[in-house]
Amino acid sequence: MPRPDLARVVDLATQLEADAKADAAALRHRDRTLGRELEVRAGDATRSVHAWLDRLRSGPGPSSGERALRAQSLLRALLGLAGLLLGAAAALALFAYDGSHPVNVVQVLAFFVALQAALLVATALLALPEAWRRRVPGLAALQDVLGLLSPGRWQPALSRLLPPAQRDALERATGLTLRHQRLYGDVQKWAWLVGSQIFAVAFHVAALATALVLVTFSDLAFGWSTTLQVNAGWLERVSEALARPWSPWLLHAVPDRALIEATQYYRGGGGEVDGPASAGWWRFTLLCMVCYGLAPRLVALGLAVWRQQRALGRAFAQLPGVAELRDRLEAFEVSTAAEESEVAGTASAAHTSRPRLPRPERVQAVCWSGLALDDSDCASRVRAALGAEIAARLDAGAGAALGDAELVAALVSAPEPPLFLVKAWEPPLAELLDLFGELREALGEGRALFVLPVPGPGGGGAEVWGRRLDTLGDPWLEMLDGDAAEVA
Repeated sequence: MPRPDLARVVDLATQLEADAKADAAALRHRDRTLGRELEVRAGDATRSVHAWLDRLRSGPGPSSGERALRAQSLLRALLGLAGLLLGAAAALALFAYDGSHPVNVVQVLAFFVALQAALLVATALLALPEAWRRRVPGLAALQDVLGLLSPGRWQPALSRLLPPAQRDALERATGLTLRHQRLYGDVQKWAWLVGSQIFAVAFHVAALATALVLVTFSDLAFGWSTTLQVNAGWLERVSEALARPWSPWLLHAVPDRALIEATQYYRGGGGEVDGPASAGWWRFTLLCMVCYGLAPRLVALGLAVWRQQRALGRAFAQLPGVAELRDRLEAFEVSTAAEESEVAGTASAAHTSRPRLPRPERVQAVCWSGLALDDSDCASRVRAALGAEIAARLDAGAGAALGDAELVAALVSAPEPPLFLVKAWEPPLAELLDLFGELREALGEGRALFVLPVPGPGGGGAEVWGRRLDTLGDPWLEMLDGDAAEVA
């Protein structure tokens, strides 16, 4: 089974969105036929979706997802190139030696050890799960600030260098992220972190290679100097601590007390150091660059790639519409010889857009903010819009005795999904949108949440609700067609 990558996720989302506007009967007939051809079995649901996608995307030229993947690869190559150039420049600056002042080991350690440790801490903070942003005070603001400094965030600016077709495909992939932030948020976060770690790995590879070339093909003198009141014993303890990963095997790469005392210098005192006697520092500095610069970044890159792959797999399996696609593909197992007449009979009842979420048999109906509906009217609207019956009716919102906390607890404990009936003629308030966020947190991922705007005498208002609900980025929240329910 192929691994879900950016190309497959984008192509699947694009195909499902196109199918959402197609005739439901035609979709069912097409996918039943493909289900037979692909020999779909219920136990291979994800494999079936991969095979279905391969059949539909097999056309001339690269697909939109393949162009997006190529664009992402090119952007990462540009980040790698930038890392190589900056890494080489940093090494040339820190290992510069013109014969007057030696290479300052303190500056090399400060840049390639202390600074890299701080940057790794920043990367770890950026990698914290989304749930931590809501629970840890100040973390969201800190992540936003650190994100601005991450090389992975340079990709939108670098995308201007891409060919138009690839840039357009990448922008469409970004649009999917904005529409389904809960599903694609992790994909985007780990994609940025992969890009930043590619930059970091390239940076350290170039810096290490440049330093090794300078050590090999030029005569460098090493020393140490700082205005802080430190002695040779302090630097000896620091050096021994940093050299612990390799000291059992490479004793000659650990500076001893004699070397440290002999290579301390002061620029005001001439800054002269015996070059050959100071050569013992180069092994220590290069190993510090490998151990505390390059190696952690390789580990971070591997972790980011692994987490991005998991996020892509999760998004591929949970895209809105995948559950219904699987049902259609597997439907041939229980279909009868009367299939053609069934398709023809359902064509007239097909809506212009296919439901995104599986249809439940019963729901928990919530009449919000004083919506005046009697039980029979409420039941008929829910039945017409969703084809479900009402298991229980709750009144909540402004003027209701049931508070938000009690409402959330009642809906979470019920086996049926919640359905909110709201006034279409009144725009959604922040209070209700916040409640949807709290409810999603309590329900967990994958459980459906329906919203049914009930039109007023003048009709309209559903467009405003659709735009505001899209900002929640909840792929398991669906707004139903209140006008269709009114007509029914």
